[in-house]
This record gives sequence, C-alpha cells and structure tokens, in this order.
Amino acid sequence: MRDDGSLTTVDRQVLQPMLSGLPDRAIARQVGISPRTVQRRLRALMDTAHVSSRMHLGWHAMSNNWV
Repeated sequence: MRDDGSLTTVDRQVLQPMLSGLPDRAIARQVGISPRTVQRRLRALMDTAHVSSRMHLGWHAMSNNWV
C-alpha cells in the first residue's frame, strides 16, 4: 500500500486471486513472488483495513473499491 492509501500493483495482483479463493501458493506462482511474500502482503492489507480475517478483507476491499 502506498502512503496515500492506494494499492500498489502487486497488492492488487495478490488481492484479486485471493478474492477468487486461490491458495497462497497459486497466487505466488501467478504473481511471480514467494508464498511468504503473499502472506506478508495480505497481512499488511488486513492491518491497513483493521480486519482479522481474509473474509473480512474481501468485504473491506469490495466496500472500499480496492478492486
């Protein structure tokens, strides 16, 4: 996430397939990063959204036009 609150390209590339239900390894392969980086990016987005689950992150992402 950028300082202005907008998502980076990689954040969007990680968030989109997560919303489709893909597991971390599949997201990592698709984006070209490690599964651990996927987890770190999603955790950072969850912290920014002040949510504790990926399901809530998906709701927040849709409600706030992150995707």
